[in-house]
Amino acid sequence: MHVISHVKLQSLLDPVISKRKAADDYLDTSTLPFEKKQRVSAARLKRKASEATSCGSRFKTRALCRTYAIADITAHLAAADNQSSTNRVLLHGAFSPAASFSGQVIFPLIISHWPFPNELVLMIFAYLPVVDLQSIVQVSRLSRDLAAPLYFLSVGLSIEQTWLLVNAQTCLALPLYSRTTSFCAPRFLRCDLLGAGDRDVRALKIFLESLIGVQNTPISSVICFDAPPGVDLASLFQLIKNLGCSSFSYSSSDSEQPCTIIPTPVPGSDLGAVCSLRRLSVDSPMFFSPCVASLTLATLRDCPLIDLSLTHTGLNSIQWAALLRNVHLPLLRTLTVDVECPPCVLANFLICHQNIGQLWIHPGQTLVQLKSQNHSSQKLRGYTSQQIPNSHLHKLDTLGGPSWYLVPLLAIIRPAPCIRNLNLRFEEDLTSNHFLGVLDVTRYFTSIQALRLSFLDASHNANHYDVPYHEHRTVPAKQLTISVRGSDPDDLLFRCHPWLSAFHELESVELQAKHTSPSEMLAVLFSCPDNPFQLKISSSDF
Repeated sequence: MHVISHVKLQSLLDPVISKRKAADDYLDTSTLPFEKKQRVSAARLKRKASEATSCGSRFKTRALCRTYAIADITAHLAAADNQSSTNRVLLHGAFSPAASFSGQVIFPLIISHWPFPNELVLMIFAYLPVVDLQSIVQVSRLSRDLAAPLYFLSVGLSIEQTWLLVNAQTCLALPLYSRTTSFCAPRFLRCDLLGAGDRDVRALKIFLESLIGVQNTPISSVICFDAPPGVDLASLFQLIKNLGCSSFSYSSSDSEQPCTIIPTPVPGSDLGAVCSLRRLSVDSPMFFSPCVASLTLATLRDCPLIDLSLTHTGLNSIQWAALLRNVHLPLLRTLTVDVECPPCVLANFLICHQNIGQLWIHPGQTLVQLKSQNHSSQKLRGYTSQQIPNSHLHKLDTLGGPSWYLVPLLAIIRPAPCIRNLNLRFEEDLTSNHFLGVLDVTRYFTSIQALRLSFLDASHNANHYDVPYHEHRTVPAKQLTISVRGSDPDDLLFRCHPWLSAFHELESVELQAKHTSPSEMLAVLFSCPDNPFQLKISSSDF
C-alpha cells in the first residue's frame, strides 16, 4: 500500500489552491449582479473568519482549499443563471455524464465537496484495501458514489447488462449496490453459495426483498448452487418465489446425502399457492430434507410448471411413489426424473399428464444395470397384471435415458400410433448397446417417419455400437438424423455407419456434428448403392 507524504500532498494541493484562487479573483472582477456578488463575498468572508478563529495554523491550507472550493461551487451556480449548460451535474442522486478513471467509465460527474478534486480522491481510494473501501462507502452519499465502483471491483461483484453473478464474497455488497445510482434490476441472477455464512445469506435476502414490488419486470431466472448445510434454504426459496420468478434451478456438488422425506400434504395450508414458477430444476437432495420438503411439495402442487427436473434427489422407490401420487401438473410438457423412480410409478404419472412430450431419465451414479433391471421387474410383476385404461400417450415423442429403463416403461404406457417423429437421446452409459436400444424402443413406435438420434458425450466403446449378426429387426423410419456432441464426434459417426442396414426405407440421412474429418470421407462412408438416399452433412453443436 502506497502512503502519500505530507510534502507530496502539499505539492498536489498547491495547484488546486492556485486554481481556486484564480477563480476567486475572476469572481471579484466578473459582471455578476450586485446582489449576487454581495452574497458570494459575504459567504466567503464569513467562512474565512470562522475557520481562522476555530482552526490552528496547521489547518490553514486545508481551510483555504475548502473556502475556494465553496467559492468555486457558488460561481458555477451563479454562472448557470446567465448561461445554459448542456451538461447535467449530479448533486446527490441526479444523473449526469460519467467521468472516467484510468480510461474506464466509473462514476457520474459529482460536485466535489472535498478540499481537492474527485479525481485525486479516486486515486487515493484506488490504493485502499477492501475493508477500508467497505467503511468509506458508508460515510456519506458522495463517498458512496465515488468508492462503490472500486469496492464492487475489489470484491468481484460481476454486474452485466441483464445478469448479476453473486458468490459468498459479494453477498455483503448487494444491499449497497441496490442503493447506488448505477443500480439496475437484474433479469437473471446466478448465486454461488459455496462457503457462504449466515451473514452472507442474510445480505442476499435483504437484497432480494428490496426487489419485491420495485422493478417493472420481475427476475426471469434464478440459478443457485452449493448452499452450505446450515443455510435456511426454505426461506430463501420462498423469497425467490415471491419475486415472481419464472425459472428456478438449484444444484449441489456435496456428496453428503441428508435424510429425505415426503410429507403428507395438508389441505388448505399450501405455501406455494401464489407462485409464477414455470420451470423448476432440483439437482440435490436438500430440497427433500425435513426443513424444505413441505415447501417443495407445496410448490409442486400449486405452480403452473411446464418443465420439471428432479435429479439426485436421494428418494427411494416408495418416496417417489408418494411424491408423484400427490402431484398434478396439467401444463407439464418436459419431465426429468432419477432412474431410481420405478417405471410403473412413472407410467402412472405420465398417463395422468397427457401433455408431456419430452421425458428424460437421469442415469444416476450408484446403480448398475442388473440391479435396476431386477428392481424394475419385481415392481412390474404385480403391476402389469392390472389393466390401465386409456394408457396411450399422444405427445410423447422425445425420450432419453438407459434403454433397459425405457423399454419396460413403454411396455406399460404404449405410445399412440399417431406419433410420426421420434427423438432419442443417448448419454454416458457403460452398460447398454445403443443399437439394440434403438431397436427395442422404436418397436413401440410403429408409425414413425422421422427418427433423430442424439449422442451427448456418449461412450466411444465399440461394444456399444456393434450390430449383432443374429439381429434382423428393422426400423420403418424414412428420415434419419444423427447428431453428435463431444470429443471426436466423427469417430461416433463412423461407428454408427453399420446401423444403416436396419433402415430399409431410408429416403434421407443428415449428419450433424462439429466435424473433424473431410465431408467427402463421410459421404463415401455413408453412401449405399443398394439403397440410395439423400445425404446431408451439416456442422452444428446442438
